[in-house]
Amino acid sequence: MQFETLLATLIGGFVIGFLAQRTRTCFIGGVRDYYLVRDSYLMKGAISFLLSALMAFLILRLSIGVPNWPWIFSKALLPIPGSPLSSMDIAGKVPLHIHLALAMIGGFGIGLFSVLAGGCPLRQHVMASEGNKSSMAYLLGFYVAAIAFHAFMLPLISQVLGW
Repeated sequence: MQFETLLATLIGGFVIGFLAQRTRTCFIGGVRDYYLVRDSYLMKGAISFLLSALMAFLILRLSIGVPNWPWIFSKALLPIPGSPLSSMDIAGKVPLHIHLALAMIGGFGIGLFSVLAGGCPLRQHVMASEGNKSSMAYLLGFYVAAIAFHAFMLPLISQVLGW
């Protein structure tokens, strides 16, 4: 079971990485190009990627069973309880408006720093794999900050809010 998961992850990563490198995919670059020169090439790719990811997530949520069909779109935005990505398994304990507020704050922060860095994290990964040293430094800071947040801030937040 572990080997198949690792193999599927590696194959998926290589395919997505190859496509991202060949098409110059960058979510922030799409907004920048559309805003500055009205070029919608990168924007179309970003929108299609986001729509396909949303549909895949909705299909996943339906396949594991989500009660009350009319609520599917509000419940689809919550992390899947028990999954490795749902931090400290708090998915059912936090109200939806808190999740949305945190997503907006995080989205603003990632967007701001992506503009300052010259590309979104996906583009930074592609440029780092091409040998760009500033992208490597960006990713080092990105991962150190993520590890520090999960190691220090999440326990503090859960203690303060009583999760």
